[in-house]
Amino acid sequence: GGRRSDDIWPLHLLDLKDNQHVTVTYKLLHQIPQVIWFYLDSFVFPLTMDHHLEKVSASGQDLGGEMLFGRRIGFSGTPSDLLPEELGQC
Repeated sequence: GGRRSDDIWPLHLLDLKDNQHVTVTYKLLHQIPQVIWFYLDSFVFPLTMDHHLEKVSASGQDLGGEMLFGRRIGFSGTPSDLLPEELGQC
């Protein structure tokens, strides 16, 4: 068994409300990298970027420093040389 080309429905006949149609289509397409990329690029990324118009980044030094909080106790398990300077030596 392999599929013949006449076993596959034309797109205009694909019924997304029909569980069998969706299951067969999924099995045919779910591991094709180009299909995954198209889905991510067309649907996932635009929705995500609507909420995040700018990329915000910070290091552990920044986050543990005075940028966010005026008072900090420390970071559990963090080596002393990686702690924010504001915390001083441990």
